[in-house]
Amino acid sequence: MLALTLLLASLGVLTEGNKVQQVHLSLDNSPDHMVVTWLTEHPLPNVIPFAMYGTSTGQLTSTVKASTTKWEDGGKKAKTRYTYRTTFTDLKPGTRYYYTVGSAEEMSKTFSFIQPDQSKPLRAAIYGDMSILNGYSIQPLIEAATNGEIDVIFHMGDFAYDLDDKNGDTGDDFMNAIEPYTSIVPFMVLPGNHDTAQKYLHYKNRFSTPENGENHGRYWSLDYGNTHIIALNTEFYAEADSTKAEEQYNWLEADLKNNKGKWTVVMMHRPMYCSNDSKKGCHNQEDTITREGAPGFPGLEKLFDKEGVDFIYYAHKHTYERFWPMVKGDPFKTGDPNSFHNAPAPIYVMAGTGGCHDHIFPNETIQQPYSLKQLGNYGYATLRVFNETFAVGGFVDALSKADLDPFVVSKEIGFKR
Repeated sequence: MLALTLLLASLGVLTEGNKVQQVHLSLDNSPDHMVVTWLTEHPLPNVIPFAMYGTSTGQLTSTVKASTTKWEDGGKKAKTRYTYRTTFTDLKPGTRYYYTVGSAEEMSKTFSFIQPDQSKPLRAAIYGDMSILNGYSIQPLIEAATNGEIDVIFHMGDFAYDLDDKNGDTGDDFMNAIEPYTSIVPFMVLPGNHDTAQKYLHYKNRFSTPENGENHGRYWSLDYGNTHIIALNTEFYAEADSTKAEEQYNWLEADLKNNKGKWTVVMMHRPMYCSNDSKKGCHNQEDTITREGAPGFPGLEKLFDKEGVDFIYYAHKHTYERFWPMVKGDPFKTGDPNSFHNAPAPIYVMAGTGGCHDHIFPNETIQQPYSLKQLGNYGYATLRVFNETFAVGGFVDALSKADLDPFVVSKEIGFKR
């Protein structure tokens, strides 16, 4: 059957009406793998979904079958969608691969990506809160990915506004709009408060994440070279789901204890610290409970500090803010605000700046004593990890493409807090 499918595809004998869409890549924890995911709006009776890949457009010599997940939106139209996933294996680092996905009914165009070379510096783009209507960062991310300036993209929740809106059509439009970068650079995700509808239905079925965390992909971790990256779901706290919050905490504690990375980066959606229109900063229950804990809800900050987490990125507030290294709101103001050596505490960065229905400007907030830098621009945070002792953060403005907040973090070999 697969041979017949490939023959029909190669001859162009493809039927109308079942368009391949929303193609995107993601990483698992094997450095020679690349996961590819796509959707159709109709089933594929009597044909097999598959992908072909190779090192040139005329040499797509490897073929892999894809799994199929059928799922139904809970809106009035009860639209059914089909998600397909497969994994490319035995990939060589630094090599460009070409690929196409689909079935005998229709094949996608040919995309390409460079398999990340994890022996080289990590170059990441990090942001949250991006809408299909005001996604100001979409075009600069397309350009950065196309120009080979970033290796992986992390979207820290709140997609499309919202993925399930208009019976899921908003989610479709959004995923197709970002396909020009998600199809060429791995796209890693975690959920935000706008992604919880229908028991996270769209989040669970549209995306692919590493499988070492929860089976719905709401928390996970990834080793990329010498960097250990952890994605968490803060909505367990906001939803008062103590069972899930404790399960996630227990997993996180074990994950951090087994962490062999030289750098540790945590990402989540809701902020632990921020400046806003209150003199107390981020003092709402869903913020303080995540940070400090409550009965049945273990706080995260103490564990982050204990296990030597280097960076904590989050979004939710639609602005950019960087903070001094701190613990329990107590900042360590150690000289140069743009250079930290052997930082005594985690460095927090908020980047809810992808572009959505509203935005927060610095003059609308009361800056907290632990706040170091505020920007009112749309764009995305960057993190480059060069080796086990040197990393550089920044913020790329969506309009000018300039880095508006470069900062350096260094540490001695073997440094532990």
